[in-house]
Amino acid sequence: MPYTVDPLLPITANLKHACEELDMLQYSYGKVQLMLADVLATLVPAECFDDASARSLYVQNFPLTTSAQEVLSVAVAEGQHILLFAADKPLVRWATRQFPDVEITHSLAPITTWMLAPDAKRRFVCNFHEKKMDVLFVDEGRLLFQNVFSVNSVSDAVYFVLGVWSSLSLSQENDKLTLAGKSVDNRSLRAELSRFIANIEVLEPASEFHATELARIKGLPLDMQTLVSND
Repeated sequence: MPYTVDPLLPITANLKHACEELDMLQYSYGKVQLMLADVLATLVPAECFDDASARSLYVQNFPLTTSAQEVLSVAVAEGQHILLFAADKPLVRWATRQFPDVEITHSLAPITTWMLAPDAKRRFVCNFHEKKMDVLFVDEGRLLFQNVFSVNSVSDAVYFVLGVWSSLSLSQENDKLTLAGKSVDNRSLRAELSRFIANIEVLEPASEFHATELARIKGLPLDMQTLVSND
């Protein structure tokens, strides 16, 4: 059930209001997942990670992390990688009080697990949400690239996609670009990218995630599709 947030309020205040106004959030649940989409995240190989180093590893990538943020971790792709992300401490405190069995995770977690499934194919995926674009590249069961870019226009998206494409030495004729998320219906985006990349596909949830009823819901974000599919 969509809920309209107040952009002038912090996310914790919006969640409090949602719990007061939506009947479905007032029940007792055995398990609750709180998935954050627009906070910075980074992936670390599991063999390079331990709990004590989580914050220092994260801060190396995102030095503007403040003491008001708590660095959280979640294992993805059957424990191959650890996804690190930061959440505001008031949000973490409220969520754990409101839902004793809550799991706070990140939208990249189910997407990464989906892309690194045992039968996963070579894939370059751009997932658009809000004014951000997640870019991931997987080949032979290995995650070779992951990053997030701020995109405010078609030219921004094209610039970053082509930059990553070139850095990975991908073929303009043979490799395929997969687009997902809010901007995939943008004809100008596809038209501009097709000048440089021959094979472009728009992810079709009904075909990709045919086993789930949610796959038939138009506009459902990729993170939700992959979350249900992974389960």
